[in-house]
Amino acid sequence: MGTIDKKFLITDEIRDEIDHYEETVKKFRAGEIGPDSFQRFRLQHGIYGQRQEGVQMVRIKIPLGRLNADQLECIADLAETIAHNNAHLTTRQDIQIHYVKLENTIDMMRRLASVGLTTREACGNTVRNVTASPSAGVDPKEAFDVTPYAHALAYHLLRNPINQNLPRKFKVAFDGGGVMTALPLIHDIGLIATMRGNRRGFEVYVGGGLGSYPVVSKKFYDFMPVEDLLRFAESILRVFDRYGERKIRAKARMKFLIEKFGFEKFCQLVKEEMKEVELPQEANDYLKRLSDWEESPPQPPSLSKRGVPSEAGGGDFLEWKKTNITPQKQAGYSMVEIRLTTGDMNPAQMRSLADILRRYAGGKVRTIVHQNLLIRWIRDQDLPALYEELAAIGMVKKDAQTIYDVTACPGTDTCRLGIASSMGLARVIESRLYQEDGKITSLARDLRIKISGCPNSCGQHHIANIGFYGGAIPVNGHTVPAFQLMLGGNFGRETVIATPICQIPSKNVPDAVISLVRYFAENQKGRESFNEFYKRMGKEKVIQLLDPLLKILSYTEKPDFYVDWEDQKEFALQKGVIGECAGQMKEDIPPKVADGDPLLEMAKAHREHRQYESVAHKAYEAIVKAANGLLYLKLVSTFNDIETTHEFENQFGRTDLLPQYKGFHKKVQSLREKSVDEKVAEEWFALAKEFLKSCHEKEPEVTATSPRKPKGPQPDTLAI
Repeated sequence: MGTIDKKFLITDEIRDEIDHYEETVKKFRAGEIGPDSFQRFRLQHGIYGQRQEGVQMVRIKIPLGRLNADQLECIADLAETIAHNNAHLTTRQDIQIHYVKLENTIDMMRRLASVGLTTREACGNTVRNVTASPSAGVDPKEAFDVTPYAHALAYHLLRNPINQNLPRKFKVAFDGGGVMTALPLIHDIGLIATMRGNRRGFEVYVGGGLGSYPVVSKKFYDFMPVEDLLRFAESILRVFDRYGERKIRAKARMKFLIEKFGFEKFCQLVKEEMKEVELPQEANDYLKRLSDWEESPPQPPSLSKRGVPSEAGGGDFLEWKKTNITPQKQAGYSMVEIRLTTGDMNPAQMRSLADILRRYAGGKVRTIVHQNLLIRWIRDQDLPALYEELAAIGMVKKDAQTIYDVTACPGTDTCRLGIASSMGLARVIESRLYQEDGKITSLARDLRIKISGCPNSCGQHHIANIGFYGGAIPVNGHTVPAFQLMLGGNFGRETVIATPICQIPSKNVPDAVISLVRYFAENQKGRESFNEFYKRMGKEKVIQLLDPLLKILSYTEKPDFYVDWEDQKEFALQKGVIGECAGQMKEDIPPKVADGDPLLEMAKAHREHRQYESVAHKAYEAIVKAANGLLYLKLVSTFNDIETTHEFENQFGRTDLLPQYKGFHKKVQSLREKSVDEKVAEEWFALAKEFLKSCHEKEPEVTATSPRKPKGPQPDTLAI
C-alpha cells in the first residue's frame, strides 16, 4: 500500500489540546464557565448535544473517508465501553457514536488520538470534514488520484486560525471525476480533477449547499492548477470570514454571501485575496512527494482457514457481486461496497471487519457519503472467500447504491432537531421494496431515496430521485408525524434540486413509495429515467396518484396514524429544543477595547522598573484584550490569542477600517518569537500603545454599524 501511511504519533500540541479540553470540562462542571460559552467550545471539539439529556454525540472526523483497521477497532471499543454499542456513518464520511457522558469524552479523545483520529472541528463554525471520492486512486474513470491534494488541504486547515471562527460551517469535497462521486456541486468548495495536457488541476465550483435553502454550486474555474489549491482555499475562507453574515444564522452560509455580492464581485474579491495570501514556505512541499501516495496491492490473504470456494454462496454471491463489486483500474482487482442499513455498525462487526481488512486489503477501508463502506484492492479470485467472511458477520447486503439502499439521517432517534423518524421510515421502506422485488424494473432499481428527519437535509433529500424530510400535521389537538415528498433530484455532474410535491402522513409514506415505483414501472417510455418520467408526468399528476394516501383519519378512527415509526407513544413535537452544531458565543460580560487599558498601564510600570519580560507580556495581553473588544462588535469571538490577532487583521487590517494593520497577525506572532531584551520590550510597548489608540479611535464608528444590540450582550441563535 502507499508509503505515506505510518504509525501515528501524538504530538505535544494534541496532548495540550486534550488537556485543555479536560480542564475546561472540569471548570464547566464547577460552574466557572457558563453553559453557552462551554457549548461553543465543545462543539469546536466535535461534541454535540443529543435529544436525550445528559449524554452527547461524538462526531469523529474521517478525512477523505480513509480508515484503517486499528482505527476501526478503537471506534468499536469506544462504542461498546462508553457509548451505545453502535457506530453511525454520516453523509460526510464521518463516524458518530451516541449516548456518551461528557466526562467520558475526555478519555475518548485520547484513545482516538492514539490511532490518529480527532473530533476537532467536526462541528461548529469551521471547515467540516473534507470529503473525497472513496474510489480515488483505483477508479477506472478518474482524471487522477485526488487523495494527496485532499489530505493536504484537510490537514492544512486543521487547527488553523483561519478556520476557527467562520460565520457558519463550511464544506469541501474532492471528486476524481470517476464512477464514485463526492457530490462536489452541493459544497462550499467542490473540486473535480481534470487534466490540461500533462498538467493536473481542478474544475472548481463554489457556493453550493442544501439545508432549507438548497443551491447548486457555480463554476469558479474551468481549470485551477493543483499548485494553487491551498492559496485558493485560504483566500475564499478569508473572504467568507470577513464579509459573511454573523447575526442571522439562516443567512450565514457562503451561498448567501455570493447571493448578496453577486457571483462576479465575489469571484473578484477571492482573486484579489489570492494575491495577498502568504502560505507557509513548506505548504506545497507535498507536491514533491506525490509518489508516496501511490498504492500497490497488499499481500495476498492466507485462505487456508476457509479454502478457496469457486462461487461461494451460489446465487446470493452472484447477486451481491453484480451490485456491490466495481472493477478497479488496476487489472485483476476490485472494489467491494459494504451496504449498511442507515449507516449503522455494531462493535462485533467492526472488530471482525478489521481482521478481514488486515488479511485482504492491507488493513484499509474508506467510508462513502451514501453511508456505506468501500474495501479496495481485493483480488478478483478472492471475492468468493471474502463474501463468505463478510456473510458470517452480516455485511453482505446486496443492492448497494440502488433504490433499496436508502440514506437517512439519525432524525428523532438522537438528533435535537429531528421532527420525524427518518431511520425508522428508511428501514420500513427498504423492507417494503424487497416485498415488491420482482415488480421493480431495472431502471427503477437505479432510483435513489434519501430521507431527513427535518428540513435541514442532513439526509440529502434534495438530491434524491425520491426524497423526504420530516414534518408534522396538527389535527384536532393531536399531531400526525409526516414527511414532505420531493421528486426529481439528482447528484454528481448533473446535480438537480428536487421539487417539493406534497406532505404525506408518515405511516402512508411506504405505500406512496410503492405507488410511485409501480406507476413508473408500468408507464415509463423506453429507457426513460425516473426524473424524465416525473417531468413528463408533472406535479399535479403525482398528487392525483397519491391523493388516497394524503387523507388523514381522526385520532379515534386511526390512532396508529399518530404514532411514529419504531415508537409506541403518541407523536408530539419536542418543544424547547434548539440545534447547536454551530453555536455562537454568548458573553456574560462583553469584551471592550478599554479592557486593554489597565494592562497597558501595567506594561508602562514594568517598563519604568526595567522588567522587560513583564513589559512584553502585559503589552501583548493589552493588544489581545483591545482587539477582542472590536471583534466583539463584529460578532467574532475567538478561542485563543492567536486566533484573535488573525481575526483582527482579517476583519480590520484587510478592510478600509484599519488598513495600517494589514500584516498585523504575522508582525505580532513574529515579535512573540523574539527573546525579550530592552529593545524588544520597547517594540512591544510602542506597538501596544499605538494599537490601543487606534482601537479607541475606531470604536465609535464600529459600534455605530455593529449588528450587536446596544444594551449589552444579546443571545445569538444557535445553529445546526
